[in-house]
Amino acid sequence: MSREELPVSHPAAPARPSVATRPRPAGGDLAFRRERLLVAAEYSDGPLPSGRELKRYREADPSAPRVILQEFRAESRHRRHIEREIVSGETRRAERGQVFALVVMLVGLSFSALLIQGDHDWAGGIIGGIDLLGMAALFLTGAAASHDHEPSKDPQRRSTAG
Repeated sequence: MSREELPVSHPAAPARPSVATRPRPAGGDLAFRRERLLVAAEYSDGPLPSGRELKRYREADPSAPRVILQEFRAESRHRRHIEREIVSGETRRAERGQVFALVVMLVGLSFSALLIQGDHDWAGGIIGGIDLLGMAALFLTGAAASHDHEPSKDPQRRSTAG
């Protein structure tokens, strides 16, 4: 065979594909490697963004933090106004219910007294007793219903109620 007939060799292909890898540590495979991993999480438990977020908003629009704070103040005023209206409305409703209950009780007892004066003792006594028992039951069930809406002080009842 002559030299001219030998095929021309091409450069050898790399044994491994070239991939971006971390350089090998000095000291071989057994060298100690220290890596630092930083994990960050933010939690906001309120209607306003954190100061860091407000800075980011300011970078996007210089008036953004002022607008956010104005909206927060307006929403807070509105919420307090609505809560005052709700409380005053419930108070008026409760007072009105007490007045109507007093009127019904007085009418029932007056009718009972008229029956007793007219020699209908049994009828007057039954109507008067039913009137008084009905009012006592109404007050007792009303008190129990108002306690059902209060938050529980027992931790087991509080966790199962929600």
